[in-house]
Amino acid sequence: MGYIIPQVWVVRSAKATHFSGALVTDALELEAMGDAAPTSSNRVPTIRSRIRKITILSEQNLAWDVMLFKNTYTPPLSTDPDLHPLVEWLSFLAADAVRVAGVGLYIYTWTGLDIPYFNTDAPGQIHVGLINRDAVAKIAGAGGNVVVEIQGVTE
Repeated sequence: MGYIIPQVWVVRSAKATHFSGALVTDALELEAMGDAAPTSSNRVPTIRSRIRKITILSEQNLAWDVMLFKNTYTPPLSTDPDLHPLVEWLSFLAADAVRVAGVGLYIYTWTGLDIPYFNTDAPGQIHVGLINRDAVAKIAGAGGNVVVEIQGVTE
């Protein structure tokens, strides 16, 4: 009997192009992270993927929600539960953030996750929504940079 060795994968947003706009309270920015090219290292495998960790690196200490969608999503959210593309929703409080020696980026991380993920319309990508849940607005560009990193395994 053989063993299946899990393949670890990481998809990371690019600060210059993903989540780069200003976000007022409760505003949502959607991005397709990852690369559809089969040889890319920034790619979500298309079968049996499980998300294990989500990390946010932010220049501002804000409260965030991260939404994961199974396909390309265009607001508003569907009111029909059969058509809703939501896979998972995670909340990060401003108090959850840590910094090293009180300087640098605010780091939020959620480990120990076990979220099954399969993209139904864009193999190699993961559809992510970032919501600012803070009373303070997220700044656009420099000073408000945010990077989301998602780590998972494929078995």
